Amino acid sequence: MIAADANEYHANILQTFGHNVQRVRKRRQYSFSHMEKLSGYGRQYISALELGKKDIQFSTAVRIARALDVPLAKLFTRSFDSNADVFDEAFTEDDFLLVFSSNVRRHLMDLGKKEIHIYIETGMDTATISRMLNAQTPDPRISTLVKIAFGAGADLDQLLSRS
Repeated sequence: MIAADANEYHANILQTFGHNVQRVRKRRQYSFSHMEKLSGYGRQYISALELGKKDIQFSTAVRIARALDVPLAKLFTRSFDSNADVFDEAFTEDDFLLVFSSNVRRHLMDLGKKEIHIYIETGMDTATISRMLNAQTPDPRISTLVKIAFGAGADLDQLLSRS
């Protein structure tokens, strides 16, 4: 079933995000208590996040990226190199959800597809997809973004980046 593939992709992205957060935190030699001061999240929460066990809100991912001072999209990159990439660029504020929506639409158009293809690929509610792509969901869960990315046939890190 395709939805199962979307769920597996979601789990992989959460693990990728968590692993990258942990790599940057350790590379910067930030303790959990220091991360707590920077992000406002406690040790247990950060630990669970690093293990890829938490489906977090989008605002949480932004706060973590800001605390680590790394570009948000890089934390979702599977080919992330904490030894080089992370120190070349700093966190930059952006309207990431607007960028995401624009990139999803552009990607679908390039493929000759429509929003309904996301529904077909993931089984997500069409109203949820529409609200996300019309910027009517101010703080979605990462799982929602991941499913839309999966349905659009694109990587989340690419959809969060300005091109």
